[in-house]
Amino acid sequence: MVRQRLFLGILGASVGLFAACAEDDRRAEAPGGVSTHDIVSEDDNRRGPALKAACEESADYWRRQFGAEGRALARPPFVLAGTLDEAELHGWYEQAVRPAARAMATQFFHQRPDRPVTILLFPDEAAYRAQAERLFGDRAVSRHGYFRPHLHTLVVNAASGRSALLHELTHALMAFDFPDAPLWLREGLASLNEDCRIELDPPRIVPLPAARRDTLQGALAGGRLPSLESLLRASHFDGADRAVDYALARHFCRFLDQHGVLPLVYRAVRAQQGDPADHAAEIGRALGGRSLTEVEEALLQWVVRPGQFDPPMPSGRGGHGARDAVE
Repeated sequence: MVRQRLFLGILGASVGLFAACAEDDRRAEAPGGVSTHDIVSEDDNRRGPALKAACEESADYWRRQFGAEGRALARPPFVLAGTLDEAELHGWYEQAVRPAARAMATQFFHQRPDRPVTILLFPDEAAYRAQAERLFGDRAVSRHGYFRPHLHTLVVNAASGRSALLHELTHALMAFDFPDAPLWLREGLASLNEDCRIELDPPRIVPLPAARRDTLQGALAGGRLPSLESLLRASHFDGADRAVDYALARHFCRFLDQHGVLPLVYRAVRAQQGDPADHAAEIGRALGGRSLTEVEEALLQWVVRPGQFDPPMPSGRGGHGARDAVE
């Protein structure tokens, strides 16, 4: 009933930013003091030779797997391989993988990979599906891409664009930093990164509003939107409304991001690793001591607020912004 009243506008004025959010929390340093160059710096001596050797060995393995039609690049901690040419693989690394990994390390992930993360890229859906079945026996897969956690491997249809890669890359890097992350945070953050602008100076991912927007608004209009409590307690997204679950998880993370507390909430939940009730308490604390009910009401008002889904402007910090964005 609350969701229907909000959608119809009966609750009136929208909730503004929570003034009680502490400014020092918004300016908190990267988790654990992580350098913005830790994950992908080519001259990071702390990485050691073992990971570099493992990446080179993995790249050699994939060259043998693909033969004359394939290529592989070692860019520790990443290995990019597939049936794209070498220039294309390098472009994916420089324009998507490297800047996204830096931004995620700066904003969220304290623990960097200690073994190769493999990214397999194929030029179209037919090649992607054929190779997924040949290499791993996988048939029932998304047309865009997927992640095999035990192998630290992404399998991506490059024709789908970078959205699938960024979603699965988030899973791959989070697996090292917070392997037991709750589903809402794991899928919410990965879905958030599907549609984003990547700023380079300082490294930062700026979520854009379009992805899963129509699904969210349609569910709200039809009274099918799950409660926030049920989202926090969910252990899987499946069934007829799984798209709604993903949409709610994404835009709840975007709501937290727009209130300046998403990294804070991520770190707090990672430190707690407890019951969903503990997650709710940490979320409420980050938002100025609100109850989960108050947070949910604010979230739903935020969803229906006019202009809420207009794309954000580049930050323009230090005179950069749009020039330093990777679209």
